[in-house]
Amino acid sequence: MQNQVEKPVLDAKEAATRLDLDPSTVRYRCRAGRYPGAFKVGKSWAIPRMAVLEEAEKPKA
Repeated sequence: MQNQVEKPVLDAKEAATRLDLDPSTVRYRCRAGRYPGAFKVGKSWAIPRMAVLEEAEKPKA
């Protein structure tokens, strides 16, 4: 049995799946500073897992 270790950062597609959003919305929110600690790696975004979890816990308007 293999241990599954969760990554400390997610890309925009992974975050979008967890947040039920389109990846382009996640990228826009990264540029706007919505996810603390998010940073670019080449052309992709690296978003801290905790920032995504905190966003997922917020009530939707």
